Amino acid sequence: MSGYKVPFVSVIIPTYNRRHILPDSIGSVLNQSYRDFELIIVDDGSDDGTEEYIESIADDRVRYLKTDRNRGPAAARNLGAREAKGEYLAFHDSDDEWLPDKLEKQMALLTDEKAEVSMVYCEYSKYNGTDWLIVPPREIPYECKQGDLFAYLLLQPLIGTPTIVVSREKFCLAGEFNETLQTYEDYEFTLRFAGKYKIGFVGEALVKVNQSPNSVNKRLDERIRAQFYMLEEMLDALKEKGLLWKKLELLLQEAAKLECYDVFIEELRKLLSGQFDIEEERERLEALLRETEQSDERINELKTKVREKFAGLKQQILKVYLGLYGGQEVQAETLPEIGEKIQECVSAASAYFVLSPKCQDTCHAFGEKEIPDNKTGQLFWLTEAVGLLEELEKDGLQMFVGGCAGNV
Repeated sequence: MSGYKVPFVSVIIPTYNRRHILPDSIGSVLNQSYRDFELIIVDDGSDDGTEEYIESIADDRVRYLKTDRNRGPAAARNLGAREAKGEYLAFHDSDDEWLPDKLEKQMALLTDEKAEVSMVYCEYSKYNGTDWLIVPPREIPYECKQGDLFAYLLLQPLIGTPTIVVSREKFCLAGEFNETLQTYEDYEFTLRFAGKYKIGFVGEALVKVNQSPNSVNKRLDERIRAQFYMLEEMLDALKEKGLLWKKLELLLQEAAKLECYDVFIEELRKLLSGQFDIEEERERLEALLRETEQSDERINELKTKVREKFAGLKQQILKVYLGLYGGQEVQAETLPEIGEKIQECVSAASAYFVLSPKCQDTCHAFGEKEIPDNKTGQLFWLTEAVGLLEELEKDGLQMFVGGCAGNV
């Protein structure tokens, strides 16, 4: 089109002591097929040589901002947005990577007048230790991922930060990222944004999300607290749409999965004692609180009993191991007895908790092994037995699935 001016985009990357992984993230932006952009790197108080590395980049599209202290990713993104020159903003993370045509495909939809959207996001891929997952899941109908997303987002997150491209004007009008939140600030922002504007979606995984050891999304307690904050902020909308109890159900499920029942109980108590319009729901909320408190006590009691069972067996194994290592003869029935007790521990854990896939594989592999008939093999077998019990204790006792503590 004659005279058409390609919209300018400001890409914002907040970073804190990520010098070792920044090159891949930055490179994935500078290699975009869409060329009309600036890259604003907001150094949130790093002391690992990040500044020296950024200054060494020979590309005039790169701008560098540094805060006087670490303020968190939300504040860093907001600073970048305020300093941006672009008509549109794109957010990226310092440990993730964009595919080369990400901006091009998203900007095509965002600038399409027929689409009438003020933000566009896309799928991203994430490695879970075994497979690459696509988020949001493709099982969710396409029509549920675009347009008016407010009701969907009231219940659960859908949009990852490094997939967001948004009108700078609408970003400011929606109120920027909430700097008081320690995590889920992207969820909270997109929820507020969806209450005002329509959102577009590109059904391709255009971002590769890498899980760093100190990633913000590891703050499990804060994930529950942040969602209660959103629940309180959107309480009227949740009640109006009949979604309050569905939201609480999903929150309770997440608290169980993350072993954060105590945080759920604490936040529910705050909701009941705060200045919120919940009188119609108070009786049911109080019943939920009592039920959750009882469940938390029962689960903690159950875990204690299971771990005591593990500890007792580990002591028995250690005694046999030391005796065998010291040259003592092991009675013929001792090792098979230990094998049976290990299977009892596996059964007890499996009956009440969701074992991780890795833990299930370890249990299955150990159960298939025959007890060696030589001393060296038996020592290794006992060592593996202790390792299995420790893995059950560390990785297996996660999400509760039911049962009675008295049966352990």
